[in-house]
Amino acid sequence: AIITTPDLSVTEIPRVVGSTLTNVALGQVNITANSDRIVDIDFDVNDGDSVLDANGQTITHNGEAITWLNVGAGKLYGQLSDGTQVFRIKLPSDLSLDSEQSTNVSVSVILREAIDHLGSQSSMLTVAVPIVLIDQDGSRFVDLMQVNVDDGLNPSLPILALADNSVDEHELLTKDKIKTSGNIILETGSDDIVSLTLADGFSLSGITTRNGVGVSLNLSLIH
Repeated sequence: AIITTPDLSVTEIPRVVGSTLTNVALGQVNITANSDRIVDIDFDVNDGDSVLDANGQTITHNGEAITWLNVGAGKLYGQLSDGTQVFRIKLPSDLSLDSEQSTNVSVSVILREAIDHLGSQSSMLTVAVPIVLIDQDGSRFVDLMQVNVDDGLNPSLPILALADNSVDEHELLTKDKIKTSGNIILETGSDDIVSLTLADGFSLSGITTRNGVGVSLNLSLIH
């Protein structure tokens, strides 16, 4: 038998400006039977196996490995340990194809959560989905469906502070220290925001006290 799977593409939501992709993709799997009748189509995975990219690396969500769960009836989930579905893939619930015949069957992919785009795959990575045909002799014919997943919109800091975040050093004449506070507005992108830190390279270089002592930044005091 011969099986040819499509290459599909989805994107995290919200998507980047200019992208025409959505988090849903549809395609057709082309199937040709040889001398034996085709009796089923399924996913060639074991429950609990890590979902891999095209380079054989485990795909993660916020650092947690995504694993396969084949629930049957043509449904495959990529999920987290708590059952959160990161994506869903759907094939026909059953298939029967006579010998020497050909047909196309539908396959769909829905991306429900963001995945980690790291290193050289910071903008797009490819999920490898093994799909298997089974004939009446029990022979198995596997093809890897490639699902390209684009990274979505990045988070942003549109307004850095809303409260008064200035200080008056004249107050130090009567106080040991002075402080100020403000609010930072965060606009999330397609991925969860897991930390907020000072930008790389930020320093107080060139700032001194009135006695000429250099001012340094103690990151351990920043919460």
